[in-house]
Amino acid sequence: MKKNWALLITLSLIAVSCSHKDDQASDPNQALRVLAQADRDSIAASVTGIGQVNSSMQQSLTAFFGGTSGAAFQSFLDERIRFFITDEEYASIQNVSLAGKLGKSSVSDPGGNKDLKDANVKVAASNVGIVLWLVSAIEGYKNLKFSFRSRDLVLDSSRVGLMLIGEGYNMSVQRNDGTTYVFPAAYRQSILIHEARHSDCATGLNQEDLTFIKSKTSLRELTESFKKMTCGNLHSYCPESHQYKNLPACDRMTWGAYSAGAMFAGLSTKSATSSVDRRVMELVAADQLSRVLLDVDKMFAGKLGAPDVSNRGIIEAN
Repeated sequence: MKKNWALLITLSLIAVSCSHKDDQASDPNQALRVLAQADRDSIAASVTGIGQVNSSMQQSLTAFFGGTSGAAFQSFLDERIRFFITDEEYASIQNVSLAGKLGKSSVSDPGGNKDLKDANVKVAASNVGIVLWLVSAIEGYKNLKFSFRSRDLVLDSSRVGLMLIGEGYNMSVQRNDGTTYVFPAAYRQSILIHEARHSDCATGLNQEDLTFIKSKTSLRELTESFKKMTCGNLHSYCPESHQYKNLPACDRMTWGAYSAGAMFAGLSTKSATSSVDRRVMELVAADQLSRVLLDVDKMFAGKLGAPDVSNRGIIEAN
């Protein structure tokens, strides 16, 4: 039986949110896809306050997102996220479209991991495109093709752009007093920015790397020993002293997915239309920064190296 590589890798890519009641439409799967698409296409409106940040942060934003305009942020997402899919579509891709190739054991239920269930969290989003690309490479396939929504997609890049949207991708939350708070779009857009960063494989992977990954039997073993975590910007397990201890929800690298989400969330506070929205986004930024296990002040000051948002993919032997 093939190892459950998709499950192992997906668990190091997901964005999770605390479990709570929310107002979803009668067809939640379709509603979530439509919501995510609208959030992606309107991201420019959430960064109108960019002129209010200091010059050091503007330099970091420019180096990371390719500019400081709304168009730059839109381009960052568009290059890395192409399709929003549901759990059912993801299962269909693996069970039907890719059956017999990656193996049924690689069908992933990102929200079903015991660690996540015990922590009472829900999956908000998961970059399953890079999961499928990486698993296909591990299993020895090159440019594997599969059918998706009446078209053919090819797993020829970590930026294949398939984004799973889960039940934690919320439009609103019910307060303790029974009233409903509607999240600003920036709350969810920070999740998309985070997940988009997982599409990058700056270091590239060679056959030795793929063999190394395949030799590991658990996600913890992989994340604690793999030297090219920036391919996919994989998360590490948080230490015992952390609020997310024993979950793959921290970064030990510079300019990873949590850094990306935090930068966007912090920037969006400048464009918040209410004090409540501003406070929410401040908390989102603080939460994401708390998961970066290094000196973030030095990182944003450029003392830990510039961000690399390039994409090399699989490096063929000469």
